[in-house]
Amino acid sequence: MKRGFKHTELAESESIVFGPITSTSTTSFSGGAGASQSSVSKSSGRTVGVTNQRVVVEDLDAPDKTQTYGNDTMRRVYVKRTQRGNVATLALSRIETTSGQVVKLNIKGIPAQAENRLKEMFPNAEIAQDKKCFIATAAYGSTLAPQVVILSRFRDTRLRQTFLGRWAINAYEWGSPPLADWVAPRAVARAWVRHLILRPAVWAVERLMRRDSHHVHS
Repeated sequence: MKRGFKHTELAESESIVFGPITSTSTTSFSGGAGASQSSVSKSSGRTVGVTNQRVVVEDLDAPDKTQTYGNDTMRRVYVKRTQRGNVATLALSRIETTSGQVVKLNIKGIPAQAENRLKEMFPNAEIAQDKKCFIATAAYGSTLAPQVVILSRFRDTRLRQTFLGRWAINAYEWGSPPLADWVAPRAVARAWVRHLILRPAVWAVERLMRRDSHHVHS
């Protein structure tokens, strides 16, 4: 048995890339009254991880219920971005297979630069931002698009550092999902958003960041 998983044997050419993460929960039940009162606790848990070949979801209480999903069968891989100071990380929150099955993973603390590795590991999947479905991601089709990376870097390194910037981010994340959901499946709408809104925004952000970089080094 390879390290990390409790019940899953890895193939000779297989290696763990993300995780594994074990999570457990306990539910308590109580009944009766007075001296006859009693309580029962039930624990459950699972271990999830990603190898270079598949996603493994182990049920700790019932090993025979362990599920695996081939990396090449993924339709979407959802990630969340977090920023603490100068450290940016990702959380691999959930996956969606080509059959439409959604599996929660919640693997946190992944280095932000590993997002390129995700695309290599899931060649048929769209890498999407979970819940916070930004309009830029919808318009360009991936969080890996250079324009989306530029806007995300500006958001994380500049906007998050000020009160008004954080307020703007929160307002945008609250209001953008419906519009992003409408834009994503419409090719004409995506093109209009890219050319009329995002292209000028990316140009302005790049110009501002170059100016700031010049001031720092001058």
